[in-house]
Amino acid sequence: MDSNRMPGPAHGITDVWGVPSPIDTVFTRCNCQGKTYFFKGANYWRFENGMMDMGYPKLIRVGFNGLQGQITAALSVPEYRKRKESVYFFKRGGLVQKYSYQSGTSPTCGRKVHYSAYTVQNRVARQAVSLLGQEINIRLTWRGFPSTVTSAVSIPTSRKPEGYNYYLLSR
Repeated sequence: MDSNRMPGPAHGITDVWGVPSPIDTVFTRCNCQGKTYFFKGANYWRFENGMMDMGYPKLIRVGFNGLQGQITAALSVPEYRKRKESVYFFKRGGLVQKYSYQSGTSPTCGRKVHYSAYTVQNRVARQAVSLLGQEINIRLTWRGFPSTVTSAVSIPTSRKPEGYNYYLLSR
């Protein structure tokens, strides 16, 4: 969030993003690409820098290795040490399912090298290789954790080694 920017009037998701509202959830990947994903029903939309990527919307079950169910929230978690970049999808009925991206499926986020000019001769589209974990019953597996998660957000911070604070909201 930009502390130097004054808040303005609220804008509708459909007006700004072109995604039908109300949405089920939205998340932004915790990597240097920072693509944003909107979910509604069986479909999802992917955006980069406020622009929808070509070919969207797509079916969730196709783009996320068979992910199904009524998604209520998504928590994006960055790659850190041996942990892979992941998204936790919270679902109706007190369920959660982890979707992990394989290491090396996104560009390195280190120091950028600046070239005065360059030419791209062959550009190959890469599909992220990923793994969808088993559904977990929150009440049985994560004792003391709220079973009905309605919203989740990852907020960047320089105060944590992995670079994010995580917040989950429930009823």
